[in-house]
Amino acid sequence: MNREKICVVTSTYPDFPGSNRGIFIRNLMNEFKDIVSYYVVTPKIFNKSLYYEKFKNQTVYRFWFPSGEKLLVDYNRIPYLRMLVYLISGFVKTLSVARKNKCSLIEAHFIVPTGLIGLAV
Repeated sequence: MNREKICVVTSTYPDFPGSNRGIFIRNLMNEFKDIVSYYVVTPKIFNKSLYYEKFKNQTVYRFWFPSGEKLLVDYNRIPYLRMLVYLISGFVKTLSVARKNKCSLIEAHFIVPTGLIGLAV
């Protein structure tokens, strides 16, 4: 049986073992583990996060941006330069992952910034 291939771009996803950030996205994907292959593109925020992880039906790719080990929402002022690097790096990685894996659908979680990335790709 051919599995559907979906590229998921999201700003929140479990970063390391024990992380619950975005766990609902992973749990949702696990509900379809027998019929869908997911290719997740998410930012690498923490130093201990891996750039690449492989699970049963999920392959996770993390892209670099100057996070300062903080979420974008944790900054007191809008981090324009970090956001610009985030958008460019996320776009390049998402485009690469979607093409490489021949994904038939791009699923974007949240409007800004990853919704913009998904729309552009």
